[in-house]
Amino acid sequence: MIDRLNVAARQAAESTRESVQEAEIAHDLSNAYEGLGHVAFALSEQGEIADPRLACLAERVRELQSQLVELRARRAQSAGGPDARR
Repeated sequence: MIDRLNVAARQAAESTRESVQEAEIAHDLSNAYEGLGHVAFALSEQGEIADPRLACLAERVRELQSQLVELRARRAQSAGGPDARR
């Protein structure tokens, strides 16, 4: 009985280790894709690479960046921040 419990505990521990390792690798992969995206965007903006698929995505990034700048400016104004005096 104790041997079966030990085997089951070892199997559970191994399964947990593999799950953690899988999650870490998936996280690292996501970070690598994000980094690749930043580099591809920068190269696209500099005219170093050109592809219609990248152009559409780069346009979306620029749109989102613009929206974020506008939102932050509005929030700063409503909070009486440094942008509020303009």
